Order: sequence, then C-alpha cells, then structure tokens
Amino acid sequence: MKKIAALLITCCFITNIIVAQNTPCALSSDSDEKEVRKVVENFVKGIDLQDGDQILKTFYEGSSLNAFAPDGKKIITLPARQFAQMHQDKKFGGQNRELKISELSVTDGLQASASVDAFNEKVFYKYRLTLIKQDGKWLILSMMQRSRLQTKEAKEGS
Repeated sequence: MKKIAALLITCCFITNIIVAQNTPCALSSDSDEKEVRKVVENFVKGIDLQDGDQILKTFYEGSSLNAFAPDGKKIITLPARQFAQMHQDKKFGGQNRELKISELSVTDGLQASASVDAFNEKVFYKYRLTLIKQDGKWLILSMMQRSRLQTKEAKEGS
C-alpha cells in the first residue's frame, strides 16, 4: 500500500512538472518589456511633439481612451484617432516632459500594462495603459489619463 501511495505521489509530481514546463509563463521576456517601453516612449514623445501620426501608430485600430476632466469628477471618452488629431491640431501637448514608467507587466507575451508618469515643472500626467501584441507588434488597447498642473503642494506630495 505504501509503495502504491509513493508511486501515485511521484506520478502527480512528475505530471505537475510537465504541465508547468508546457504552460506559458506569466513573466515576460526582456525583449517584450523593451518593446512595450518603446511604444510607451513613442506615445509620450508623440504627444510632446504634437505628432498625431506618431501617437496613432501606438494604438490598436479602433481603440478609445478615457481621461478625467480637469475637475477630476467627469470622465471623457475619445476615439484614439480623435485624440491624435487634437494633438496634431496643437490643441494639446507640445511640452517636453520627463517620462517615468513606474510599473510594467507583460503576461504570456500577449498583453501588458504600464503605469506612466509624464511631467515637467508645469504639468503632471498619469497614464495607465493596457497593451496587446498583434502580429508581433505591441499596441495600446486602452488608456486612462489623469492630469494636473504642478503646484508646490503637488510636487511635495508626489
């Protein structure tokens, strides 16, 4: 009886090892993380340069994005195409900002999320991005944005 129990435990252990080796890992490869970082950098740089084409190239076709209104109470939803056009038309953007990716997670080489701060002495933007990999290319699927003017109190609280 003890031999049968030991055999069953051994079989279960071996099965778990085989399944674990054949299951995609939740951790990302370095190349995926580098590619996601590049998309994030291109997105922020496109806003800073007011380059609508560059912004649009970072989004999955048909994506929409959300942004808090300046009062922080209302959420505005825009198609990515309209967001890019507003920057191209110089309605927004045009400031050089520092970029800090505070969180980055890639799962199974198919989806990623990033928490991004873009700021300078005048403004602070927080972006939460969800990305997907389509045809070998990372693209932003959704975005949530919160922005505020930099004040002495805000800088001390960051």
